[in-house]
Amino acid sequence: MNVDPSLIKIDSKATKPIYKQIQDCIIDGIIAGKISRHQKLPSINQISDKLDLSRDTVVKAYYQLRDKGIIASTHGKGFYIFSTNTKQNLKIFLLFNEMNEYKKVLYNSLMSNFHRNVIVDTFFHNHNPKIFERLILDNIGNYNHFIIIPTFYKYEKKILKTLKQIPPDRLLILDRPMKKLDCAMIYQNFESDIFYGMEKAKEYLMKYKRITGIFTEKTLHPVEATEGMKRFCEKYDFKFRLIDKINSRILNENEVYFTFQNEDLIKLLSFAKKKKLQPGKDLGVISYNDSQLKEVIRDGISVISTDFKSMGKTAAELILKQKRDQISNPFYFKARNSI
Repeated sequence: MNVDPSLIKIDSKATKPIYKQIQDCIIDGIIAGKISRHQKLPSINQISDKLDLSRDTVVKAYYQLRDKGIIASTHGKGFYIFSTNTKQNLKIFLLFNEMNEYKKVLYNSLMSNFHRNVIVDTFFHNHNPKIFERLILDNIGNYNHFIIIPTFYKYEKKILKTLKQIPPDRLLILDRPMKKLDCAMIYQNFESDIFYGMEKAKEYLMKYKRITGIFTEKTLHPVEATEGMKRFCEKYDFKFRLIDKINSRILNENEVYFTFQNEDLIKLLSFAKKKKLQPGKDLGVISYNDSQLKEVIRDGISVISTDFKSMGKTAAELILKQKRDQISNPFYFKARNSI
């Protein structure tokens, strides 16, 4: 059953904006029991023609109700009543690659900066492009906003095609830059973050003869991260090498090692312990992205890290203020005993 178009009426002499009058008619119909969940609304063109209004006015009325979680839309079906809870403000689809300590910081920051009337449903794609696509396409009409961490570097075209199914004003991309999308974005600038992070660590790095970047096949970060290391070493005349495997033979005294994956960090520290090489004394260790574990393991591991707490706070602000800014997330260098 469709919503009766006659329920939507306007008073051209009223001081209240017309788009708000349209919204009030729909909300009043819900409260009065005349409009039910899943009922299809008149199309934008129908309302525009019937009431002699501009399409922009009707679009504004519908889009704001959609942002409040009252109506939703799907391709081919148009707009329909999604919720009869007229006090509900926002319903958000949050898609993580996985839950780890970094994402917990991001999630807690995000939730602490939302108000009570925001409902967040969290999903995980586990780096599987098929799961990623299915979760998004199955939920496009069910949420006001989508916050998504893609983390795919091998399936760029397929991922972009899926993300473009979401209206850009309802999409927020986190963590990796996707410049082909005209939507809100908070991203890590991997190359420059590594470069400037190493500049902040320069006084500690001076005592080492060589910098070694460990970038194994399991590394989930883009290759741009290693470009930042290369650029730093070229500018400041550091010897540099990039390796894709970890074993005891790669470890040398007076050399500093940069790891991207926690698994690689643990392997590195294990081999160093077996060779009786002490981080911060015999060799140096820097890890990408901070965690509570890195604060305490081997008396502290130095890090160059994106600020996940800031990312969560900024994400909440962009959603609540309905902004489409594209922002490079802040990072920091934290020196600990490992260098």
